[in-house]
Amino acid sequence: CFRNVPGGDSLAAEILRELRYLRTPELPTTHLDLPAGGFEEYRRALRKTHPATEKNIAHERNKGRRLGLEISLVEHPGEQRMELHQMMERHYQRLNRKPFPYGPEFFQEMENRLPDSAWVYAARLEGELVGMQVMLAHGGTAHLPMIGFDEVKGRAASVYFNLGYNEPIALCAAAGYRRICFGRTHYGLKARRGCRLEELDTYLRPHSRMGRLVCGLFFPARARLLEWRVAE
Repeated sequence: CFRNVPGGDSLAAEILRELRYLRTPELPTTHLDLPAGGFEEYRRALRKTHPATEKNIAHERNKGRRLGLEISLVEHPGEQRMELHQMMERHYQRLNRKPFPYGPEFFQEMENRLPDSAWVYAARLEGELVGMQVMLAHGGTAHLPMIGFDEVKGRAASVYFNLGYNEPIALCAAAGYRRICFGRTHYGLKARRGCRLEELDTYLRPHSRMGRLVCGLFFPARARLLEWRVAE
């Protein structure tokens, strides 16, 4: 089984089809290609395609400034691992009704093992942690695999939008990154901020005739379910 194979007529897809693997779509991922001119150039480009969203960005940033929202790099996340972990734990329980899948030592291990390619950014209001974002970067591409925020305390300062989109885009554009990968879900919101969908597929080769029959019946129903989720 091969998961998250880029969609279309890639070489990998062609080889897997020749080997009689069955294909079923996965939830797509989203990415934003950054212009060379930095954050202001990104906003100018967005103004042409999604002018209402571009105006919202100004409102979101102004709301954060008025309330004293501070978003900054956490120099040593291992030292603040308990506070960061509690934020992620509350976030997961609220959205997923299950605990954050890593313990507090996750942040120390990340600092130890990925000192030059993994960072944590914290959002604070009057010194209180109201959100955090993990960023990974390699080869000119940044990835935002996890975010946690206090929905109630952060609403007035647009913490989700400033921490999850505006600040990372500004930071990455200034650093010269070419692309930011924003992951899955919230497709409409991300599209309005300039993101594009990248189709992904899973390929599976059953070991029996019965397995192929079952997959042949199950995969179309699964594809329809994923299409419904993307369209939400």
